[in-house]
Amino acid sequence: MKPSLMALLVLALTAAQAQVIDDFSAGWKPFATTPGKMTAEAGKLHLVDDQAEPDWYTVSKVLDVNFDQNPWFLAQVTDLSDRGTIKLIRKNPDDKQTVFEIDRPGLYAIDLRQRYKWGGSARVEVCLYAAGSESEITYEYVKFAAALTPEEQAKVAERVNSANPKLTVADFELVPTFQSCSVYYRSPELPGLGFRYRRAGGAWEAALPPVYVREDAMYRGSLVRLDEGADYEVQVTDAGGGVLQQGTFRTWSSTVPIARTVVLDETSFDGSLRITDKGSPEGWIKYTAKEGFVLRNDRQDALLDLVRAQYVVLEGLTLRGGQRDAVILDRCENVRVVNCDIAGWGRPGTQRFDLNGMYYTPGGEAINWDTAIRISRCKNTVIERCYIHDPVTTANSWYYAHPAGPQALGIDRPQSTVIRYNDFVGSDEHRWNDAIEGAGNFDSDGGFNRDADIYGEFHCFANDDAIEIDGGQINVRVFDNKYEGCLCGVSIQGCMAGPSYVFDNLLVNMGDERGHAGQTIKTSSNQSGPSAVSFILGNTTYGNSSDLSLLNHLKVVAYNNLFAAQRNIGGRTNSPQSVADYNLQARGTAGEEPHGLVGEPMLLDPQAGRFELADDSPAIGA
Repeated sequence: MKPSLMALLVLALTAAQAQVIDDFSAGWKPFATTPGKMTAEAGKLHLVDDQAEPDWYTVSKVLDVNFDQNPWFLAQVTDLSDRGTIKLIRKNPDDKQTVFEIDRPGLYAIDLRQRYKWGGSARVEVCLYAAGSESEITYEYVKFAAALTPEEQAKVAERVNSANPKLTVADFELVPTFQSCSVYYRSPELPGLGFRYRRAGGAWEAALPPVYVREDAMYRGSLVRLDEGADYEVQVTDAGGGVLQQGTFRTWSSTVPIARTVVLDETSFDGSLRITDKGSPEGWIKYTAKEGFVLRNDRQDALLDLVRAQYVVLEGLTLRGGQRDAVILDRCENVRVVNCDIAGWGRPGTQRFDLNGMYYTPGGEAINWDTAIRISRCKNTVIERCYIHDPVTTANSWYYAHPAGPQALGIDRPQSTVIRYNDFVGSDEHRWNDAIEGAGNFDSDGGFNRDADIYGEFHCFANDDAIEIDGGQINVRVFDNKYEGCLCGVSIQGCMAGPSYVFDNLLVNMGDERGHAGQTIKTSSNQSGPSAVSFILGNTTYGNSSDLSLLNHLKVVAYNNLFAAQRNIGGRTNSPQSVADYNLQARGTAGEEPHGLVGEPMLLDPQAGRFELADDSPAIGA
């Protein structure tokens, strides 16, 4: 029997009533602790973060939800200048979850019953954020619903597959550093397209084939092992060698012209200094110190706080102290920190075994992201030849909870960054969380974001990673480094855009404070960008760690590595898009790679720190 018209109307009305929809007409209230501005009207909630700390603005409203009827939560974002976040707090018992990290406009959706096992009826506080200093975001509505409609499914897919809104480049753009250059070329996909380059007047050399990123309709790749302060030519060529585009660039120089020098001493430094100077390409401003003078405070504020500074050099400084940070670089351009010795920063705390094993301040705040140098939203930053060591506290290990604690560098979405020739040395008493940690691990502009070189480094004694480059990883290059005594070596998890390059590194004797060794090349994530590629080339590993696990959602290209840890390359069958060949595996299986080797690498004397190949190594000439 067909249902009556009245019955159909009742069913439709019931379904409509079951949804919980809020269009911001009324009831939204700002947090008193997050300064900013809210404008609310039907169909539009506009949030603006204030310049003051913290770097986010939050508003919320409590809604009554039956999760058995409406397990899906949806939010429509129409515009944003930086980022947004949505958190849901289920009441009685409280369960707070970050459900969305917003990096672009569009429709966001999550099944709360599947993800968090939420069921039954509850009051839920919906917290909406504008994230990032002076950022703005506009929401259209939030909704709890039984399921996604086909139209909503299409809108979510459209957002997920949209171009990276954080990547602003010309149709053809060259971005050099000291020894590398990122290349960007917008084009339809063309088989055989390549990059070639030469030092001005020299012979042409072929670059590593670029990666085609379909969602951005763009080829991108990196030129490496370049000379400093030199002129180069680049060509984009088709399969037949025809030139599609060409350009020139000059690599950075280690020497910059100094127009003014500021010598800090007892009369000009009283424990904290804010620097907003703006030099120019023709005349940088250098800050140094009187011989023997130490920049010191009792961990009340940052020692040096650079805000929107330009063309500034900090050189030859000894710094002791700083509260959460010793040095802050906030939205600066062309700042270099050279030959500095930094120690003794951070908040003292006690490890709370009655909670989760993390370290807490006397006021009950978990200690994390206490940073020697924090780099936030900067461009053209250089950190070189610095010795960073001995923070006030230490980090917990994974035995208790996710490691939290101090770090040498904190990286928050910069552009064009070079970290080179530094020693970031922890100890058993002062372990890093990560020696270098990034913000926004699964954001398309997170971590180092784009156009970065990390080389010539020594990082040791971390309870998590020696370095994480998680996030955008757009032409982020990690090479010629030594990492030792950390749970994991290089973390590439969450390659949200790519390509990234990890090559010619020495990663040995991994282990946290309890001796537990994780992954030498860390890939422990459940998501990557749709076209992301990570190149793992020419690295040497040794010790009790596992080397590389291939994933079903990330393309890894692994060539010419010497893997001598306890477990070498895993997950091959689960990652058909990846390519691994020409590697020497100490504990692999014969036949896994058409041109690979299996067997002991015959290193010279690993116990004495000699990881060169012995004369009878099978890797020689292979």
